[in-house]
Amino acid sequence: MNLTLEIVGTFWAIALISIAGYGALTRQRRWFTLGICLFSTIPIIAEALAYAQDDNLEHLAFVIVFLVQVIITPPPINMRYGADNESSMALAQKIGFAIFVTELSTGYLILSTELGVPHQFGYLHFAVALIMAWTIVKTYITPNVRWK
Repeated sequence: MNLTLEIVGTFWAIALISIAGYGALTRQRRWFTLGICLFSTIPIIAEALAYAQDDNLEHLAFVIVFLVQVIITPPPINMRYGADNESSMALAQKIGFAIFVTELSTGYLILSTELGVPHQFGYLHFAVALIMAWTIVKTYITPNVRWK
């Protein structure tokens, strides 16, 4: 991987994880989903560039996984749902768990196999998984938790 792209990608990922973490701690849905959504674009760009270099199909699998994550996590424009809507809360919990599993498994794959991805990105995926785990636990501990 190009060293310049690696440095820029690392700082960009840290900034987006910080935004998602801030949104999770303050329960501001817009910041939380913005950070998660934009963070998911980093693997898409990196894997598309890697696929252009070596035509390995495993890169496309990662692109598809994170493209789905971008599609399901856009920041809300008009929030018409909340803790009072049981179906939206159940769906949000399932989406959160899916993102948790995706980030956890991606971090594990980066650190345990030779994918050609620098190890700091594996740790950054673990950081997103940790943020998602915190929101899932917080949702189960605090009934009717309100997000702004």
